[in-house]
Amino acid sequence: MFTHIRRHQKWLWIFISAAVIISFVWYFNPNQQMGGGGGAGTERAHVGSMYGEPITQREYWNARREVEMDYLFRYGKWADEDEFARQMGTVPLETRRRLLLTRKLKDYGIQVDDRATAEWISTFFADRETKQFNRQTLDRIMELLSRKRMTQADFERYARNQVGIQHLAAVAGAPGKLIPPQEAERALRQEHEKIDTKVVLFPLTNFVAKVQVTPEAVANYYTNAMARYRLPERMQLSYVAFPASNYFAQAEQRMASETNLNQQIDLVYTQRGANFYTGPDGQPLTAEAAKQKIREEIREGFAMNEARKTAYAFANDLEAAAQTQPDPGNPAAPLEQLAANKGLNAQVTQPFSQFEGPSEIQGMPDDAGRALFMLTPESPIRVEPIIGETGIYMVALKRKLPSEVQTLDAIRERVTEDFKRGEGLKLARETATAFATAVSNAPTNFESAAQQQGLTLVNLPPFSRDASAPIENLPPTLDSGAVRSSAMELSEGEVSSYIPTREGGFVLTVEKVIPPTNEEIQSELPKFVEDFRRRRAGEAFSDWFAKEMQLAQLTVNDGSEQSAEQ
Repeated sequence: MFTHIRRHQKWLWIFISAAVIISFVWYFNPNQQMGGGGGAGTERAHVGSMYGEPITQREYWNARREVEMDYLFRYGKWADEDEFARQMGTVPLETRRRLLLTRKLKDYGIQVDDRATAEWISTFFADRETKQFNRQTLDRIMELLSRKRMTQADFERYARNQVGIQHLAAVAGAPGKLIPPQEAERALRQEHEKIDTKVVLFPLTNFVAKVQVTPEAVANYYTNAMARYRLPERMQLSYVAFPASNYFAQAEQRMASETNLNQQIDLVYTQRGANFYTGPDGQPLTAEAAKQKIREEIREGFAMNEARKTAYAFANDLEAAAQTQPDPGNPAAPLEQLAANKGLNAQVTQPFSQFEGPSEIQGMPDDAGRALFMLTPESPIRVEPIIGETGIYMVALKRKLPSEVQTLDAIRERVTEDFKRGEGLKLARETATAFATAVSNAPTNFESAAQQQGLTLVNLPPFSRDASAPIENLPPTLDSGAVRSSAMELSEGEVSSYIPTREGGFVLTVEKVIPPTNEEIQSELPKFVEDFRRRRAGEAFSDWFAKEMQLAQLTVNDGSEQSAEQ
């Protein structure tokens, strides 16, 4: 590739400087590359199949490395450092998609030349402010990749495939671009139509005040809705916390030993962009303040690693202590005793259900809550630490609380409010339905009928069908999506049925539909046609990809998480 770059230095100058070309040549010279790539064994070993053909181990790990690089370049950190990405299985999922895409590159005969690859690299990794690519950026990228045992060949393959996938998307999405201008114009006209409406509100507060509350009515409501007030099975845990804040000092020492820490911070800032970090006023932070934020994130990451080490050491001791016969009176005794021996504080959570999890453990993975309810008095110890948002936790079952219905006396105030709300919504629905029925036969009386009944009428300014466009003067109790979708279902002069909302509901009428002017259409049509075709092309590519995923019947046996260096 870089022999080609040397031949086309004049052409490439608009993208990268000569210094960058020299850097590329050095980095990707075959004599300079690091080890990796595996031998014949990885070429023959099969880890799955696609379209009935085998997926080799080399193919799988090449795709996985590219997915991990892509995550780093897009989000400024490795996927295995992102709790959400780990929970969602982002890397395995995207690896499968990458395998399919790279296989289709071969099927379609898409080959990317060196010039296009170099152009993509120089553009994608250019500084967002100066628009220039420099050697320091490349140095930082290669340093990060080398720590994951990724080679320059991996990086070049990733870049080449990125360009190829763009070409593939253009080919597969081509049918979406074959949209005649007339169809795009019809879509533009419809999108720019303005709907002129009037809305009558039926706020819940107006009807709650009319509800007659008696002890008998509340008791009857409680009896009929008793299942709503049943508490699910709950549990309490004894837990020992290892908060990251306890390890900030060790984190600072670790950061002091990082000779290229500032380079790492600069890389993250460059990749995320100047607008990524904002202050309380919503405005972007200065570069210095943003980099301080990144430094704090790195410190928290190092501190979490230190907390994790301590928690796992505790877990090893707890596993040995858990071999003793459980105490039926206090199943959490081994954890509490071990904590006391180590000078740690064991605490007890508030009762919680498996659907909510303990409030004391912030950021707990969703599946951890369900797993906790598998603890029993006979097997009460969880020897695997729970990774929270700001710390690590070791837990054990303290007690389980059976499901029970709360008594009316214990929750009378809540039941009374629920009763008033339910009756108020019923009154609002009945009143609004009667109003809608009456005015549907004579839509011209919509406004006068509302005034005669003392109802609140709002004359909304005309709004477009575009869901992203705001509706001006919209009352805070109304949702713009509900108003817009309801209006779009009506013709001029029609009246809607009662549309319930959380705080009451509304009835609206469409007085007229205002078409856009020819001047508006002609001024926006060229750009709209381009955007419209691009959207359709994206939809066509998505449809093609979904179909290919079904046809491929792709299977990968990656549950064992073999080493990427194999």
